[in-house]
Amino acid sequence: MDKRQLSMDEIQRALKEHQRWLDTNHQSGAQADFSNCDFRSFDFCHEKRGELREFRSMNFRGTDFSGVSFERLHFKDCDFTDAVLDDAYLENVRFEDNDFRNASIDGAYIIGCEFKHNDFQNAFLGHAKMADCVFLDNEFHYSHMNEIRVTQPCRFESNHFHTTNPCLSDLSNTTFLGNSFVNGDFYGCTFDNSSFEKCNFRQSGFLNCFVEKCQFKQCELEQEFIHSTFTPRNAPAIHFACDLSSQTICGKNLFNGRSFMKVDDFIKKLSNMPATTKEDKVHKKMLLSLGKMLKEACVEYHRRDDYVR
Repeated sequence: MDKRQLSMDEIQRALKEHQRWLDTNHQSGAQADFSNCDFRSFDFCHEKRGELREFRSMNFRGTDFSGVSFERLHFKDCDFTDAVLDDAYLENVRFEDNDFRNASIDGAYIIGCEFKHNDFQNAFLGHAKMADCVFLDNEFHYSHMNEIRVTQPCRFESNHFHTTNPCLSDLSNTTFLGNSFVNGDFYGCTFDNSSFEKCNFRQSGFLNCFVEKCQFKQCELEQEFIHSTFTPRNAPAIHFACDLSSQTICGKNLFNGRSFMKVDDFIKKLSNMPATTKEDKVHKKMLLSLGKMLKEACVEYHRRDDYVR
């Protein structure tokens, strides 16, 4: 279906009638209906510094915002169902109580934005780049969050993730506080210098993820990780973690570029490695002791009935 083309005069008239509709408690004027419109050439940048321009209770169902720049705006109670915001640039925008079901936000740049009480059911957030953003009490049901990259610290607090499987995303320097994760897994994601605190995981976890630099505090996990750092002499520290449930060690470049390795393979590989210098022999002995300790921890973990910590 072709998108509706509106002139700037038509848009301004609709906005004026909408404001009257709000000011009179819906007694006069008319709610702005921009559904199925082509807004790719519309300028949403707000010129006045220090304040947010508000768009409240507007209908943007199916509207195309591809490549549009949004700056210093506040969208509240708006309907973005089936809307397209691919490659949009969002800076210092506040989204509150909006409906983003089935929306596509692929490849967007999202900087300094706040998302509060929004519904992202079945929304596509793939390939987005995020910096200094806050997500508070949003619903992510069946959402697609593949290949997201966090470039500056972000915070996810009290959000609900259900049957959502973030894949190949770099979520480093991200704080997860009080979120619930149900029936979904992180696949191949990176969590360098990130933290999960007071989060609840039900039938959810981490598969082939880099969590060696991630902290877990007061979380209900169906997995348990042991973190360790090995610092060779005159070399950078090596961080890695052991997933006791799968008996897998994860860490960038463990051996010749391998990032994930079973504990048994880790011990076997170390045992077969040559150690010619005194220093190499010391390192090998230390790593073998660590590998055996992790093996014992895995065995003990699977003896327990309670896998939650």
